[in-house]
Amino acid sequence: MLLWITDTPDLLYETESLLIRTPSQLAAINPQEPMLVVIDVPQPQVSLNNWTKQRKRATLWWQPGIDVPSGHCSAIDTDCQSVEFIPLLNNVYHQEGIINFDANEIELVLCKHSYLRIFSLPTEFGELIDDQTWQVGYIIYRYPDRSIDDIELAGKIIHSRFNIKNLCCLFSNDIGADMLMTFSDQYHLPSYEKKTSHQRK
Repeated sequence: MLLWITDTPDLLYETESLLIRTPSQLAAINPQEPMLVVIDVPQPQVSLNNWTKQRKRATLWWQPGIDVPSGHCSAIDTDCQSVEFIPLLNNVYHQEGIINFDANEIELVLCKHSYLRIFSLPTEFGELIDDQTWQVGYIIYRYPDRSIDDIELAGKIIHSRFNIKNLCCLFSNDIGADMLMTFSDQYHLPSYEKKTSHQRK
């Protein structure tokens, strides 16, 4: 089960596979019990910090305003909102409409890497969108009626615009924007922010 911890629980509906709780409701939940946790609270209070420090399982912090515990992963730069990403992550994790994916893979990747960045898929060839080198990347195609030629072209565009050592493709039966999840052990300021900072000097 995926547990989403948020101050705005009314933005999504709970399902059999998605549990939604506010920080004040965590006292009854063993920190080690949920298989996967997403913490969508930028400035957590002491009680939530203490709860998360006890977790040794897959944990993703969404745009945290603090240093997260060792062994947890942070999504700092994203091209989507958490309410868009959580249902997709839940589908990927529980293999709901997802093809060719190991159920435990997302847990292992989150535990192994410290940083996640989420991009909208580019549709044209060009210069590098970001000069960061990523250990692992997942393209999530969300249109079921896609030709092999379209898939091959999208993969070539991704390879030309990102430095990703291991790139995997996932196919979802739901409808929505395609996304690229990239994982790394080190955080680097996004290239476009570097350029903006340089121009301001």
